[in-house]
Amino acid sequence: MAKAELHVPGWVYLALVVAAAYVPPWLLSWRSGSRPTEGPTFPATVSQDAREPPSISRDSNSLQDANTGEAAPSEKFGPFRPDFAAEVPETVEALLEEGEAVISRLRSRHPDDADAAAAIAEYNVTRGREREAAAKSLATLQTRAAKVYSGRGDVHRAEEYLRRALSIDPGNREARRALAILYEGVGNDVAAAAVLEDWRRTESDDVTPYVLLAALYGSRRDFLRTQEVLAAAVSRFPSDPVPRAMLAKLYIDTGQKSEEAVKLAESVVAREASAVNYELLCEAYLACGRLDDAERACHLSRAESPGNPRLRHLEARIREARAAAGNPKK
Repeated sequence: MAKAELHVPGWVYLALVVAAAYVPPWLLSWRSGSRPTEGPTFPATVSQDAREPPSISRDSNSLQDANTGEAAPSEKFGPFRPDFAAEVPETVEALLEEGEAVISRLRSRHPDDADAAAAIAEYNVTRGREREAAAKSLATLQTRAAKVYSGRGDVHRAEEYLRRALSIDPGNREARRALAILYEGVGNDVAAAAVLEDWRRTESDDVTPYVLLAALYGSRRDFLRTQEVLAAAVSRFPSDPVPRAMLAKLYIDTGQKSEEAVKLAESVVAREASAVNYELLCEAYLACGRLDDAERACHLSRAESPGNPRLRHLEARIREARAAAGNPKK
């Protein structure tokens, strides 16, 4: 049997893409047609019960991959039997005992897995004797274990370990991110959004859930919610250029609020005069028909990054716009 692979969610690449070129994942997925939708159809339950998002495990006998319609790869592992009781450890001794149980399961289930060995080694090094240290260390171990199970296609087990990690350490950012990625990877966008919405609500000083949530909504072409999340991030984090750049790009790509896109792009350049930011500003000026400004921004971007192939496309668009306006540059 061929090794099963999980669908790679487009928004996983958000942090890399936005740092490099502010090309939003929703734009890439929309143009490629990789995940067509019929418009914004998010259920109201996304924000109503975010602390208990729809799970994979509860319907483990009927889970299907949303992209292929086939049974999830984890079903090859047979009936799902949880590794943990419902109760969360309350003492240092119980926390350490659960950690040893996780290590034992990883060793027996994946004895030759390098990631499993690394997770075990990290836990053994970082494990503390104070309750707080023990609880962050155990949550990290379970998050690492979840990634091992997910990599082997056992999404039910991965979900269980991530939810367990969050029950022990609700503020664990790595577990939150991994759980959202896991849900989105099997097509359960409702659960992924619930995890990110809860993260945004409980960690109000962290811009990360805003950025990831906007990308998730954008990948569904739910641009109204994408705009709402990014606008909230711009207001909440006025000195962070990433939400501003993403919102400007959204306005440019959807053909709305062009003047606002210019203001946002200009503020991004004011904070960081980089090649990618000048490129964004060029696009914003083009959207408003400010061709001279667009050309200047394009030249500034090329001065910072001479080999950027996207600039040739922008320069061609500027020439076409001038020709269409009957005002070719002399």
